[in-house]
Amino acid sequence: MKVNNAIISLKPKYVQSILSGEKTIELRKRTINLLPGTYLWIYATLPLGSIRAVAKIESIHRASPRSIWKKFSSHIGLSKKEFNTYVNGSNKVSAIALTSIKEINPPLALNSLRSKVKNFHPPQFFARITADHPVLNILHSLIVREKSMRHRSQAPTKDKYEQFYKTNIISLISSGK
Repeated sequence: MKVNNAIISLKPKYVQSILSGEKTIELRKRTINLLPGTYLWIYATLPLGSIRAVAKIESIHRASPRSIWKKFSSHIGLSKKEFNTYVNGSNKVSAIALTSIKEINPPLALNSLRSKVKNFHPPQFFARITADHPVLNILHSLIVREKSMRHRSQAPTKDKYEQFYKTNIISLISSGK
């Protein structure tokens, strides 16, 4: 099973809306070429400057702003006026449906990430994270650390890491703990 990962940058107020459950749909004016099932690591832009959450992409919808508003308005976390301002001039917008939203606590600060991965820059839009990218190992360690702390168990050895991730990230995110 191939696990896809990506990082998306959001303003802190939208990250908070996602964490509170008010917002489960992220809007983008551009087409999002990610697959359902992708793990989306959510970076809160400055002044927070940290990875605050991870969610699973349930589905992606591309349609007219009117259709997106009609179908998802109660999950977008924006007023009609804010929505119209954002989509102004767009014929189509993308609605990313998020599920299994999990807060990263403590968050992973940008300077901490940069101390481990030189020249890391958060994406302006979104960025895929390849399986061999050093950032992915750091993000995985957040899950391992939290899972280990919660269950007071030892993290897996490196050769068992991939299997541990595949079985535990899904249960950790789904548990909502």
